[in-house]
Amino acid sequence: FYTALVLYATMEVVRNKLKYFYYRASNNITTMFVSPRRRILSSNHLAVLFICLISSFFYNSKMKSGGGGGLLSGLLMKKNHVVVLNEEEEEELYKQLAYIPSLTDDLDPQLLGCGMWKCFARSKSNPDMGYLLIRNSGKWDDRKKWGAGIPLSSATSPSLYLNLYDFAQCITKYYHIPHNVGEPHHGEMTQDFLDRMVVPPESEHDIIVVKDMTLYYKAGRIIAIPVKYFDGPHNKAVLIRPDRDKLSVIENHMRKYIPLKPNYYNKFADSMQKVKRIMATKRCLSDDFQGFVNEEGVFFFFDIDRCYTPDNNSNNGATATSCIIPDKEIKNKLQRQYHQDNYKKINDVIDQLLHFAYKFKKG
Repeated sequence: FYTALVLYATMEVVRNKLKYFYYRASNNITTMFVSPRRRILSSNHLAVLFICLISSFFYNSKMKSGGGGGLLSGLLMKKNHVVVLNEEEEEELYKQLAYIPSLTDDLDPQLLGCGMWKCFARSKSNPDMGYLLIRNSGKWDDRKKWGAGIPLSSATSPSLYLNLYDFAQCITKYYHIPHNVGEPHHGEMTQDFLDRMVVPPESEHDIIVVKDMTLYYKAGRIIAIPVKYFDGPHNKAVLIRPDRDKLSVIENHMRKYIPLKPNYYNKFADSMQKVKRIMATKRCLSDDFQGFVNEEGVFFFFDIDRCYTPDNNSNNGATATSCIIPDKEIKNKLQRQYHQDNYKKINDVIDQLLHFAYKFKKG
């Protein structure tokens, strides 16, 4: 509603501005004087904008997502459908998480990468395993919005990661596609480990420069998700990302293992057909598509965080059975086109990978 009003006012401003310049040109006017009827921004337009901004401000101030998201967030972002829990409800959820004693004793302080919500630390006791460490810092403004509008308070809640794990389990149960999402646990972040924590510059997220880890973490309780480290010394899997530059990695992987593993091609082709089928049902899986392929040709889903955005969560998103419920039609043309483009892009990548695999199978 607010967006529509702002667009209306903006269009009126542009229309009047064009009319004014046409008026000047047709009458050969060189003076900067503007008559009241041709004023570029009328008092009516200002009133509409003012009402939109004030309404947006009060709307945001009442949201339970950590205090709104700035004066214009009601105009620029969709309503946040993520359920924000109170402290008692959060504590009940933490009771569902297994506790990892002496968590930081097993963490390598040289982190292997950071995204917007979490960093990955390798296990010292098992080099083929690691932990996704979910942000717990309060230094970054809690009203800050990430991605599709999930506030930090929701992005670091156990409810999000419990739901994502259930959703991944649903994918495995009904589509027979394994995953490496990981079941959330919790432990303690110590100040000593925080002081030793380092993120190599090449491992930082491409839109975040981690200059100070206290922006991410503080001493205290933290959600930690044990996951398999596919780059470990005994693991032989490779990451699939939709960008073309990284397809050479999976191409080399196929060139190496298809001659050694007779069933590689059949398992890979079967996995990819399953992925195509579920992406047709759950479009969130084609957003920021990530997964691993092991030396047997089996595909594993990895990062499925996009399936718990406000839009997807209100649209049969990440729950224990929602992977089998088809998404509702998107009414917004721009959003619908965005998802269609993503779906086509990932399908094209899959077709290209199947072509690679078939070529190496034939020798």
